[in-house]
Amino acid sequence: MKLMTSLLALIVLSACSSRGFNKEILRQELQVGESRQVTDEEIKKVFELKPQLPKPFKLGVYFVDNTHRNWDLRWNSEDKQMIMELETELKKSGEVSKLFLINESVVNGKDLKSIRLAAAHHGADALLIISSTSASEQYQTKAALSYILVLPGFFVPGTVTDALFITRAALWDVRNEYLYMAVESESFKRKKAPPIQSDELVELKKAKKDSVSRLSAEILRMTKEMETKK
Repeated sequence: MKLMTSLLALIVLSACSSRGFNKEILRQELQVGESRQVTDEEIKKVFELKPQLPKPFKLGVYFVDNTHRNWDLRWNSEDKQMIMELETELKKSGEVSKLFLINESVVNGKDLKSIRLAAAHHGADALLIISSTSASEQYQTKAALSYILVLPGFFVPGTVTDALFITRAALWDVRNEYLYMAVESESFKRKKAPPIQSDELVELKKAKKDSVSRLSAEILRMTKEMETKK
């Protein structure tokens, strides 16, 4: 009886609404390199930068390695292929002549300059850096109170799983670090199910796939609009 009372108390305490995600904190993980003090002189130099891409230009793609505190959410071949399949459409736009991956093994550092150097070694005119971040949580609704009877835990949807995945793509000039455009895509998934059918990783993977797909469409739109930026 004491065990049952303790279990009931635990369920009552966990039966609450979502705490939500702090997207501003999550977006800090999308930044390339470490945060540093910025001077007025550096800001002035950025204003002096001019777009100088040839037409068409060679585009290198670099995926920023981020484990998201979970190895299963690292960039995989399917994610990369979804982006690389844009090559045909990008060539049709007349802006891009070639699209290729920049291997992480040739990048000596996580800062923008190190990635630009690797892109230069590959012969890229422009550099597309893709980064991502994610978060998830699980919580119980009042329906979870029925789990005290054990059997309802197999069919009562009293467990809520929220998953958020955010991806970002920034297009840089390899030669002078001019930023042409940056786009972002996010996907939020929510599932209400019995605890036996609730898995945060499963929902995160769904959100990841959806976010990358949306980002792919944004990259295509972004590149087609580059003519107006020249």
